[in-house]
Amino acid sequence: MNKKLVGIIAGVAVLLIVVIVVVAVVVNSQGGPGGGIPPIDDGDDERQKTPAEQIVVDTYRITNPSQNRDVRTEIPRILNLDDNRFQEYMNQKMLQTVTDYQNEIEVMIDEDTPSTTLYKYVVSYEKYANDKYLSLVVSNDYQTGGMRSNSWKDTYNIDVTRGANKEVFLKDLFPTEIDYKKEILKEVNEQATSKNYELVGGNGLESLPDGQKFYIKDGKLVIYFDPAAIAPYVYGELHFEMPFVYREGKFYME
Repeated sequence: MNKKLVGIIAGVAVLLIVVIVVVAVVVNSQGGPGGGIPPIDDGDDERQKTPAEQIVVDTYRITNPSQNRDVRTEIPRILNLDDNRFQEYMNQKMLQTVTDYQNEIEVMIDEDTPSTTLYKYVVSYEKYANDKYLSLVVSNDYQTGGMRSNSWKDTYNIDVTRGANKEVFLKDLFPTEIDYKKEILKEVNEQATSKNYELVGGNGLESLPDGQKFYIKDGKLVIYFDPAAIAPYVYGELHFEMPFVYREGKFYME
């Protein structure tokens, strides 16, 4: 075989090797002929969710608009807690709170009430899931003929642990050795001072009720106050995020 032919064969062989390598790299980078490696469906999506994330919350709507009132309410309704009796209790509690205000505004209005937008009750809510705790924050906008509407939030916090469903209060979120009210008051006053809030009384917040409103969002404990509860109405709603560390169902000081 002459040298020229050998050279041609060698060149073709090298070219083929280069083409094969390039094709292999491209196919591998694209995850095969299908254009990507499909994710493995191991059926663990539900298992990976936290207990609170697995709880389904539906919306119960009540609408009753007319020429002299605007009633539009969206009320959370829990569907799949382990304890059916407790679930019914919580759903009824949230529903009753809203319907009480709705009934109140209905009593104020009759056929002689002029056509106006000064009578309204609008309700919506947010759902937050953190580990075993479900927080439902219900926002109310209520106006009964005055020029300014009243706004506030109702907070509901639930431990969704199977076999131990219960409504949760601040005392349930801390180890017994921690004076949680003292720590929360300290943090609220420090944050209020840094934001130049003028708290009622002038000496800062000095006490905290056992039923203090709060919710848990993104692993953080948030203390909530309605407008005018601890500061002039002009400040509106006040939310104070606590710098506490969440660990195994409890909050700890850093």
